[in-house]
Order: sequence, then C-alpha cells, then structure tokens
Amino acid sequence: MRTHLIHGFNVRDNGDKTTGALAEFLRGEVIEHPYGWGRFPLMLPRLFFVGASNRRAISRIADSIQDGDFIIAHSNGCLIAWELCIMLPGKIAGVVCVNPSMRGDTTWPIDVPVLCLYNSRDWVVQLGRAWSRLVSLGGFHFQGWGAAGRYGFWGLPPGSDQIDVAEHRQFPSTGHSAIFKPPVLVFWATVIRRWCALTRARQGA
Repeated sequence: MRTHLIHGFNVRDNGDKTTGALAEFLRGEVIEHPYGWGRFPLMLPRLFFVGASNRRAISRIADSIQDGDFIIAHSNGCLIAWELCIMLPGKIAGVVCVNPSMRGDTTWPIDVPVLCLYNSRDWVVQLGRAWSRLVSLGGFHFQGWGAAGRYGFWGLPPGSDQIDVAEHRQFPSTGHSAIFKPPVLVFWATVIRRWCALTRARQGA
C-alpha cells in the first residue's frame, strides 16, 4: 500500500508535526508532499497565494500518484486531495480528510471513499470559510475553503465514514491539529490505518 501525506496551510515544518506524525504508524510506502508555505513570512500574503500554491502542489503530486494509492490530508491539504481525485479518475483508492478546509457540499467522485475526521469545535475552518467568502467576490473568483472541518460533509460516496473527533468518549480532540498530538495520536493513527486497510479489502485489492 502506498500512502501520500499532504499537510495543511501555514506550516513551517513541512508537515512534520501534523500529517508527518502519522508516518511511523502507517504500513507500506509513505510519501510526504511539502509544498512550501514557510517561505511567506507574513500571513496575509500566504492567504492571497493559496490558489497558486495549491495548483503547483497538485501538478507535482499528480505525477507521483499510482493506481490504488491512498491520500491522508489535513486542512487545506484536503482541498488538494479532492482536486487530485477529480484530475485522476479511478486512480485513488481512498482519502482521509482531517479537519478539511472545504465546503460541506463538496461532491466527491462516487468511487473514492472518504474518511472525514472533523471537529465540531474547530474555529480555524470557520475563519477560513469567512475568508473564502470575502475573496470569492460573490462566487466570481472561487477560492474553495469552507467549514467541513467543523461540520463534516453533507454527503459522501459509498464506503465513507465521518467522525466528530471532539465528541469521542475516550479520545476527544478539540484543536484544528489535535489528533496529531500525544496522547491521542496513537489512537487516531490506528483508526486511520485500519480504515485504509478495510477500504482496500472492500475493493478486493
């Protein structure tokens, strides 16, 4: 099994403390895809360059995707993962979205199961949704961010699952990047690994 890790927006460590923290718990080949947010010293310029940075990342990552690969993404990385699914129909076996900065009404390809780990207390994606509405100019310039990371998706393909990590009885996780931190990291990494294995088994691979 090959798994691609795509970090979120506004990271300076290439995702090492978020998606990268999952790598040691995954089986098979793990490929990390840093896409360079650290080079912008101020937040505002980064916000304006989201679209351009995402397009560069999508182009580069697409070249490394093989049939049957999985993607695990966080925040803005989930938007990149969705774009890859649209660009590469039939190639991606499943996507894990952690606190996705995406619209809840996003339509995923029918053949791509999605595990959405959202957080009903996530205020970061709320801010992202407000920014998206501001810069979209009434829909003329689509930016893409939304608050699925707080509310989940409205509808997902067969074989998909959604979990509100903030309301989990044993391992509640309430921050935008909370599942990547001890002591809950091991539990959620295991959930992700088992979901990917089950999805692959369902597909007969």
